[in-house]
Amino acid sequence: MGLAASAGTARAAPRAGADETMPKPNPHQTMADVLRRAVRDSGRSVNAVAVAAGVPQPVLYRFVTGQRDLTLDTAQKLADYFGLELRPRK
Repeated sequence: MGLAASAGTARAAPRAGADETMPKPNPHQTMADVLRRAVRDSGRSVNAVAVAAGVPQPVLYRFVTGQRDLTLDTAQKLADYFGLELRPRK
């Protein structure tokens, strides 16, 4: 069973020192889509995001390129790094 990120389900909050906020996800994006987009839109390299978020670089690279999924623990680390949260749909 997949979890979908709906508008208001996962949102980006400005990270300390961030100049921009992430765009609001559309209702049909999955949590994986939101996280992949956050990595791509961050303007940082996969390695820089991996180091800052505390996840192995090869894992993040394979996730961003669609070669693998993430564990919930790794997804949580990325969500924390990007200031994303999961909330119930209204």
